[in-house]
Amino acid sequence: MFLQPTALKPGIIILDGPESGLHPATMEIVADLIKVAARDSQVICATQSVTLANHFDLEDFVVVETGNGVSDFRRLPADSFKIWLEDCGMGDIWPGAARSGKG
Repeated sequence: MFLQPTALKPGIIILDGPESGLHPATMEIVADLIKVAARDSQVICATQSVTLANHFDLEDFVVVETGNGVSDFRRLPADSFKIWLEDCGMGDIWPGAARSGKG
């Protein structure tokens, strides 16, 4: 799917747990394939893999919160995470950010 010619790629690719059943060492390859696919398609990916999430930048994440039958999509404020991202990857800080209400 990721390696299809641009003319044959779908406009949207949705992945739920692309890391399932894969060795952690393959996460870099999967992340690279997702990034290449995202040049031509919108890629929506849900993962619980710290290793996979660490291959992406803050601006690659969109938080979705639901309430009262409405979904709110937003990007995280870079200034809130700048100091953390100097030493950690997104997968490393995401669980703490989610618990603190910042993610």
